Amino acid sequence: MIRLANEFGEVAVDLVRTRNGARLRISVPASGRQILLCPLELEALTLAGSRLLLPPASNPPRPGRQPLMGWLDGKRALVVGAGSGIGRTAW
Repeated sequence: MIRLANEFGEVAVDLVRTRNGARLRISVPASGRQILLCPLELEALTLAGSRLLLPPASNPPRPGRQPLMGWLDGKRALVVGAGSGIGRTAW
């Protein structure tokens, strides 16, 4: 297991073997939340780039920049990994 931490948070990352193959488990020790990502989902993250990931909530928008609320309005998403339950909470 690898633990990564900075002033904003801490996560634990490890490799898990499931019936459907290897998954990367990312968990947050403080809340107990976790997610299992398959190789395809990890590849999709690399293709998306860091611009699609939200910055920490403590970073206020810079002057002249558009606020983050609504930045996904009108966008489409490809949800992969529905067999592992990742898409169950989508509405």
